[in-house]
Amino acid sequence: MLTRVGLIIRFVFFCVFFTIGAGTITFSILIEPDLSTYFRNQQILSKIEADNKRIKELTEKYQMQIDLIEKEPNVLRRLELVTFGRAFRSQAGESVPSLVVDKDLQETAKAILAELETKSKEAPLPAWFERCIQPNIRTSLFLAGCGLVIATFLFFGSPSLTKEKPAKYSK
Repeated sequence: MLTRVGLIIRFVFFCVFFTIGAGTITFSILIEPDLSTYFRNQQILSKIEADNKRIKELTEKYQMQIDLIEKEPNVLRRLELVTFGRAFRSQAGESVPSLVVDKDLQETAKAILAELETKSKEAPLPAWFERCIQPNIRTSLFLAGCGLVIATFLFFGSPSLTKEKPAKYSK
């Protein structure tokens, strides 16, 4: 005969194991269309937010440079050298300006561009999620959840009550 504490412990085990089993079944069903789309959308959203933040910073920086150029026009020639790696300087006696190129600045720019091109792309989904999407893993998750639910009902379902045999009446 089970006591009240025994029944409460049995109920807690039933709830825990059934919840884990049902959650595993639900996860294995929802993993491919819904959760993978969710993770991909989250990655795209975070990339868009990072790009927007970068665009805001660049816009503020360029606005500051425009304000500085409007105040001091000589700054434009210095920015041209830094930005493009060259400057147009007219020689005394030449009517057409000659092109002066800064080699160090061009090499630095090429190195930065090469680094950006070789930058590895981030995995669109977490590694554990990539493994769970595989059909054999997904099927095994579903079967494990079903097995846990069945075992829960077998071992922690309604307790079998011992029926007392009715006593025979003696005359």
